[in-house]
Amino acid sequence: MIDEKGMRRSEFVEGVKVQLSDGQFWTLASDVDGCEDTRTAGLLELIYQAEDPAEGLRSELALTILLLSRNYHLDSDQLYGLLDFGVDQASRNAHQRHVHQFVVEPLARSRKYQSQVAQPTKLPFASSRPSWAARLLSAASLRIS
Repeated sequence: MIDEKGMRRSEFVEGVKVQLSDGQFWTLASDVDGCEDTRTAGLLELIYQAEDPAEGLRSELALTILLLSRNYHLDSDQLYGLLDFGVDQASRNAHQRHVHQFVVEPLARSRKYQSQVAQPTKLPFASSRPSWAARLLSAASLRIS
């Protein structure tokens, strides 16, 4: 098991704590500066303009990876291990709902990104999330490298 505190960067930024597949709570940076702002805004735009559930969830996964990378020294294998919930669909679905509700939506509503991101009241595909969310991280084609 990876030691969450031992992997923190010196420029660690407080944010939303999310439980990952190792059972530990990891902090997604809530405020990003410089070039990260552009990446965050771009990923938020992709999330809110996704044409289907898979595209929206892949964009949310990319945002999660960006915000984890801002706070932790993690290589691609470690990230994959932390974000691969295997057959535990309930934990995976809970994690994805938590990230969307407490990370994606607040970022999109923040003053920093309001002018850059189209903000519907709800994702166009939100009602179908539970049926397809369980397949995303276990799909071999999405292995982070």
